[in-house]
Amino acid sequence: PILYSLSISRSYQRCFDYRSWGGLEILIGKYFKADHIDAVDINLDIINILTGKNANDPNSKVYSSFTSSDVNTKVSFHNQEGRSFLSKNVSGKYDIVQLTGVDLFSALASGGMILSENYLYTQEALGYYYDALKAGGYMQICYWGGPYALRLFTTSLEMLKAKGIEIPECSAVVVGDDVNMTNIIIKKGLFSESEVVEIEKTCADDSFEVLFAPYMNIDSAVYTSWGDISTKDYLLASRNKSRETLIDSLIYNVMPTHDDKPFFYSVLRCSGKGDSVFKNILTSFFQNKIVLALTVIGIILSFMLILLPLIVARIKSNHTPQIPFGILPFFGIVGLAFSLIEVVVLQKFAIFVGGPFYSMCIVLPTILISYSLGALFATKLKVSGLGLLVISIGGIILYSFLGYLFFDEVFRGFFYLNYLQRILLAIAAISPLGFFIGFPVSVALEAVKGETDGRAVPWLWSINSCANVVGALLFVPISQTIGFNLLLLVSGCLYVIALFFLLPYIQIFRIRQ
Repeated sequence: PILYSLSISRSYQRCFDYRSWGGLEILIGKYFKADHIDAVDINLDIINILTGKNANDPNSKVYSSFTSSDVNTKVSFHNQEGRSFLSKNVSGKYDIVQLTGVDLFSALASGGMILSENYLYTQEALGYYYDALKAGGYMQICYWGGPYALRLFTTSLEMLKAKGIEIPECSAVVVGDDVNMTNIIIKKGLFSESEVVEIEKTCADDSFEVLFAPYMNIDSAVYTSWGDISTKDYLLASRNKSRETLIDSLIYNVMPTHDDKPFFYSVLRCSGKGDSVFKNILTSFFQNKIVLALTVIGIILSFMLILLPLIVARIKSNHTPQIPFGILPFFGIVGLAFSLIEVVVLQKFAIFVGGPFYSMCIVLPTILISYSLGALFATKLKVSGLGLLVISIGGIILYSFLGYLFFDEVFRGFFYLNYLQRILLAIAAISPLGFFIGFPVSVALEAVKGETDGRAVPWLWSINSCANVVGALLFVPISQTIGFNLLLLVSGCLYVIALFFLLPYIQIFRIRQ
């Protein structure tokens, strides 16, 4: 499948190959005598295999000889996330940008990734790949067929539209084979009739079919299923400028994906036009059977773990600890809000710091450490309890609002920084949020200590922890509906709601100080 984009451009100098398919694209690029191939893969083990640095394989040098540089082609390997790599390189650099089947079809077919986010195929990611092309260059994405291919294609067309291409369909060609592999070719420019003819000729020689192309005769279009429609129907809708109407009418959700809603694999339609946000969230929740089951189990276990200590205390001492029941909703709401904010920040910074693994290693410790410092300082500062809450919750709301408005723009603006600079910037950007989030729970626990004998503090902390678990489980169906940015703002507002349950105890906190 990789041959199609290469066969159009007979003379080219530089190629970008993201997630080398065992070195196959490198071999093809060398066959066509590309001057330079940049092979980028986030998996260091793959790079070690391709470069002969796998110490456990005695034959690695034999294999690596095929993927190393030769007299015609220089091959450079880069252990980075694709978008992160391209952000540090000059736009308009490549003749070919290639992405080939970076997912496992077995996992995809089993539904194992339906809850996973994917930043490879969002409109913003495709925009980075597109910007890396020279004028007249080609981007090819090889992917499995069905609704996933259709979603990827609609996202590609939406990206072209956002780049100012008046008729995006004239810059796209789709090719498929009899094993359900789809190849989407995007040109930085408009396809000519001669290019389409050459693609059709190549397809005829290799048992492929042109599924979608400019200048294509609709009557001769191949009837291939894309989810619950045929490519012929899609081609006809594009010619009639009714593509959006057709997409809205489908059983599957093939709307373009964005960094704010990167759930590429979730193709079950969870909402309809005119439905309320709350209904859409509930629909998404009940359609995700895994989330539904885990949430039910989590709620049941949470109630058991919350009630069990009270029962044991009652049996052992014939009385329960002094519990200010009016403050219980505060710990539940704050626990839920903290979990939602934490996961949103992890997701938003994943691309900026180079991938989800680095986000877990950098963002999560930063949040937890700054949270701990905030909780510590809340009891040390000579400020009234109400003053502390106004400062902290005001800071959380301000951060959430600014994040809702400017997170994406800030990330794009600072993508040019080197890796260390981005890590330091991420730590500096996250620390204030974690610091402010640490205040409310600390103030509440001090208030409880002032009114009771303190034995209820661990129990109230467990309520907060159980709400953390439930919040993490609810994150996917909520974010699928409203997106990460709006969820960040909503989570900040939850702290304001929680404040009303804590206000009666502020005077107690002041006396204790």
